Formats: sequence, C-alpha cells, structure tokens
Amino acid sequence: MKKTTVALIMIVFSTVAFAQNQEIKVSGLAKTGIYWEEIKQNGLVDPVPKVELRSKNDDAGDNQGRFQLDVDYLRENMGIKTRMRWDQWNGSLDWTYAFAYGDFFDDQLTFAVGKLGASPWGSGGPEMWKELEVSTRSGGMRTEIKPKFLPGLNVGFVLNSFNEQSDAGTTGKEITLLSILQESVVGISYTHDFFHMRFAYRFDSELDERFRGMGITEDELLYRVEERALTKVVPGLQFWALGYFSCVSANDPKNSIMTNWFFLQYEPPQLGTLVSPFQTYVRVGYDWTPDRSLIYLKPAFYWKFFNNLFYIGTAFSYGQDYGTKKWEGSPYSYIEFEPKIQFNFGRSYVAFLYNWRREYVGDYDGRGTFEPIRQTQWINLRFCMQM
Repeated sequence: MKKTTVALIMIVFSTVAFAQNQEIKVSGLAKTGIYWEEIKQNGLVDPVPKVELRSKNDDAGDNQGRFQLDVDYLRENMGIKTRMRWDQWNGSLDWTYAFAYGDFFDDQLTFAVGKLGASPWGSGGPEMWKELEVSTRSGGMRTEIKPKFLPGLNVGFVLNSFNEQSDAGTTGKEITLLSILQESVVGISYTHDFFHMRFAYRFDSELDERFRGMGITEDELLYRVEERALTKVVPGLQFWALGYFSCVSANDPKNSIMTNWFFLQYEPPQLGTLVSPFQTYVRVGYDWTPDRSLIYLKPAFYWKFFNNLFYIGTAFSYGQDYGTKKWEGSPYSYIEFEPKIQFNFGRSYVAFLYNWRREYVGDYDGRGTFEPIRQTQWINLRFCMQM
C-alpha cells in the first residue's frame, strides 16, 4: 500500500514537472496547533486537562493536523484532478479523490472516471461538506450534461458501487447489474444571475444494508440554494441554505434523519485597496428525527484591523432541543461562547481561540439526583500555511 501511494505521488509530481504549455493548478495547505482542554461533568468528576497537537474546528480533521495537496492538470480537453490528504502524522495518506475527466462537444458533455470528488452537486459548506457520489470502497463514473441552449444548467448521473465499508448486506449474496444501478446518483445544478441551486439524490439497493438484517433503505437527498439578488442591492449581503436527508423512503420514518442549515452573512465591499472593516453572520441549523429535533443559532461578529492584518471577534452558539430530550425538562441543549483573534499573512494565518461550552448530556447513571451537565473549556493556538 505504501509503495502504491509513493508511486502515485511520483506520477502526480512528474506530470506537473514535465508538462509544458498546459494548464496546471496546484494548491495546498498544512494545519496544526497546540490544544488544551478541560472537561467537568455532572459536578462529580474533577477536570482532567488534555494537551495535544491539534487544530480544532478548523477543517483540519480530528487528529494532529492536516496536510492537503490539490492538483488539477488540464491538457486540451482532458484532465486529472487529485486531492491527497494526511490527517494523522503516523498514519497513511488518504486519496480523497483521484479521477480523470474529459470535456466534449464544446464543454457540453463531461465524463469523469475514478475515485470521485469535487462534485458539481455537493453541499459546499460551511458547517456541512458532503457529496453523495463519494465512496471509500470504490470509484465510479460521472456524466455531466451542460447544454448551450440553457447556460448555467448542469444535469447528470453517477454510476458507482456500494457506499461504505460498514455496508454488510452484500455478504454471501449475488450482486447483479441492477444492484449496481440501484446505487446511482442523479444531480442537477443551475446558476442564474439571481440565484443558484443544487440537488443530488442517491438511490440505495436492497443489498446495501448498513444496518444488516433490518431492511432499512438508505437513500439520500442533498441540496444547496443560494439567493444572489440581494447582493446586487446591498453589496456584501448573502443568503444561502443547504441540507441533507437520509433514509428518505424508509418504510419506518423513525430511521429518517434530516439536517438543514440557513446562512445570512454581511461583509462590506472592499474600498479600493482596503478590505472590508468587519464581517458578521448568523447561522441557523435544524436537525430532525421522528422523536427529537434540535435548532441551532450561531451569530458571530469579527472586526478587522490594519487592512485585515489581524481581526478579533467572537461567535456564540445556542442549541434548543424538542421532543425526547437527553435530560427531561432541560431548558436548552447547549450554549457556547468562542472569542477569537487571528493574524493573517496572505492566505496563511495564526489564530488564538478560547471556547467555553455547557451542555446537557443525559442521566448516564440512571439516578436522576442531579442535572447531568458537561462543561468544557478549551484553548487552541492554530497555525495554517496555505497556498
């Protein structure tokens, strides 16, 4: 496995080094930090501090940090896209995606083959980064149709295999062509001057059972919708929404899960060579299951100094749950406060954060003699180099 990874890396860099008169885009980043955490739960356990290398909540994984390299090589109408990611310094390199693609008929038809990613129908973030055709088990084939008679439209489908390693329904069963076709993804996106939208739907075959023997259909729906007319009236004002729905057609609705995020952001436009003086946003999330729902509210404000050499501000988060709560009668699910100061060097930065969080976690011992609250505080000094 290591030899294969080294060989693939050498091929990528050889392509970049010897290609001439071709379009090559290379980008990458490296993130890590120093992380300190203290947790006190239910008033019964003394806080045990934890110190480690980590950049928390910074799109840097859950381990020591993240190294990422993206290469997009285009030669005439054919290209290769790869993303290599390394999240655990003593672990193996992960090829997030690696596929070849071709644009045909004046860019009205695009084929992609390999370990797919960079989806035109993905959620795109923030808070949720998801693409339905991504699979850790195998690659696939993606077709995109972009007709000239309707500029901005992208519609297509993906032929691929079963989702994840945990899908165990195929064990000892015959896999047919229909089984593979039932794992297909269909997607559509449309870009207009006043809005942008994306939708993707992934089917699910009977053989693909994550919850083995329970007969749960795990089809998925993903969407993103952007409003682009407001920014023409008030430059710097943006509104968009995204969401994910799993087990859409499950026979028993109790297996369905839905997550939604709604964003309102304002950043004054740049004045000449001066960047906008501040940025503010409000994010509202809504998670739903048949027996429990959770609403998130996350406002933030950051003030920029010296042409964004550094900025300082804070974010506040509040979660309110309904239905079957982790603790009956709890006034909220969690509250969180996170001040931040960040120094910027182009796209690279050094940031210092403090986070305080208080949440209800459930009556884990069954006694019900106290309110089961977990209180967490952490400090993170982050480092990011980005090109």
